[in-house]
Amino acid sequence: MYLEKNLEKKWLLKSENRILGPYNFDQVIDLIRKKQISIIDEIRDPETRWLYIRENPQFKVVVDEMRSEIDARTEGTKTFQSSASKSLEEIQKTKTDVNQFTDIEIEPTDITATSEVLLNPITTSTQKSTEKAKVYGVYNDTAVEKKLTLFSSRILIGTVLSTVIILSSFFGYIYYQKRNVQRQEEEWALQIKKYKYLGLYQKAVDVFSKLPAVNQKKMIPDLLEIYPLLETTGLVNQDDLKALKTESGLSQEQRANLEIINFWISMQQQNYGQAQEFLIKATAV
Repeated sequence: MYLEKNLEKKWLLKSENRILGPYNFDQVIDLIRKKQISIIDEIRDPETRWLYIRENPQFKVVVDEMRSEIDARTEGTKTFQSSASKSLEEIQKTKTDVNQFTDIEIEPTDITATSEVLLNPITTSTQKSTEKAKVYGVYNDTAVEKKLTLFSSRILIGTVLSTVIILSSFFGYIYYQKRNVQRQEEEWALQIKKYKYLGLYQKAVDVFSKLPAVNQKKMIPDLLEIYPLLETTGLVNQDDLKALKTESGLSQEQRANLEIINFWISMQQQNYGQAQEFLIKATAV
């Protein structure tokens, strides 16, 4: 009986500042599955007030189905990035293992020497020494020097090229590593925002804890609504709130949330006068 009554209800939807409907229960389910409306859009029937679809217990089954689909996509993205990173490392390793040197073959050259010519035995020893110095020698000394010079030049060029290739591979590997880390951090930032809008605050905090400290401080203004949960896990503290007050790029909503957090802290400290001041400031903003 209840199910039949539920199916007969007419539902109104509020999406992007537009009122849509009325739709019956099956039509609403179909719109959600086709992603023509989101689970963070609002819905009501003639007997209830406006609620987010994700908060309406009558649509719990389809909301859980959509959240499971989001989680499955997230896991698939992580697996793909891990495989791509591993392939890149194998490519870089292969590059560095390639032998960069070129073997140089030197053809041996026969050395032809003149025969020894002795002077008349009657000549003096000084004359013999002079004549022998003139007779002994190698006909192609210049050719040998040219080949040695060419060999040295090839060695030098090979060394320079090898150094350039090794340095290029090294710095290229460092660049791709940094780029992969940056892409991973950007993906985490998007996941945090999605989880926050879907009301999955604990998952948002878990992913937030993976970010470097510098990126965490940048994202704090966007997560002021879940500040108590972040403070409980030790990811933020009151010094971070004091630093936010000096920033000029905060929106009015973020400044109002900041004053509400200060009100909450003052209430915990039983400083009711200061808590009242923060509440007035939040209302004014």
